[in-house]
Amino acid sequence: TYDVILASDIIYSPVIVEPLWETIQTLLKRPRNGEEGGVFVMAYAKRKVPVSIERVCERGEEAGFIHEMVKEDKEEGIWVYTFRYKE
Repeated sequence: TYDVILASDIIYSPVIVEPLWETIQTLLKRPRNGEEGGVFVMAYAKRKVPVSIERVCERGEEAGFIHEMVKEDKEEGIWVYTFRYKE
């Protein structure tokens, strides 16, 4: 498993959302014995695609993660989110 997983500009179709979270659940280090788990960092660029970042975050919560927007550039249309396992 990994401490950090980085992804950018990967949200382009609704069919990738479920496999994305299955992959993150498989590869991201889980918190254990008082140690922190890993972090999934994802940059999202607003595009004309049939899936929203809200749906991606909602599905992440359903998969057991909490998220936080850590960077927002409205001018460029780019947002960066972190996802960590819920405690």
